[in-house]
Amino acid sequence: MYGRMKLSSLYIRKFREKMHAMKNYRPRQKILICGLPDDISPCLDYAMIAKPGMIDYSSLIIASTDVDELIVNYFGKIKIHLVNWDETDYEEMLIERVRPRSDNFVIPLIIEFQPTIRRMKRIRELLEKNGTLVIPSENPEWRIRYTNLMNSFTENNGTLIKLAENVFDAGFTRQIDHLLGRRHMHSRIYFGYEKPIASPQKFID
Repeated sequence: MYGRMKLSSLYIRKFREKMHAMKNYRPRQKILICGLPDDISPCLDYAMIAKPGMIDYSSLIIASTDVDELIVNYFGKIKIHLVNWDETDYEEMLIERVRPRSDNFVIPLIIEFQPTIRRMKRIRELLEKNGTLVIPSENPEWRIRYTNLMNSFTENNGTLIKLAENVFDAGFTRQIDHLLGRRHMHSRIYFGYEKPIASPQKFID
């Protein structure tokens, strides 16, 4: 009798420990940066000059239609996840390359240098509902023709940052470098977002 009670107590304790672990579980976070090599390279250069240990390179996913140039310039220098976004392939395949179904992580921040509606739809599939999307600017027609899609980026505490509307006196590349650097200093998650930016302007000079 005593043995059964002891065994039951052990099971209950293990069950509680497991439930507690599940309650406190937080999936890994990653950042997706999309664009041409000329757009992406300044971000990677910034990452390379950071102090050792400051940036978790495994949290970076780089998606481009020209990964060959990035491989030539950065192979062996920085360990990042490069994704070929050749848009002759099916959308399901392009999404799977970024986030395989077998891998458990979330993407709370996406930076897209070359936004198109096709890419915005793809990004919507990848970005957390309360995540942050950074783009250079927005095509005014998108709000009319794709209202639900565009509104989805600011619903559920999400954030859509259009840098052309926030910064007028600096190059887009410098703005991205600054945004990444300032946010990194304010977050325990290296190069990542713990929560959406409440006021984008406070991270931009």
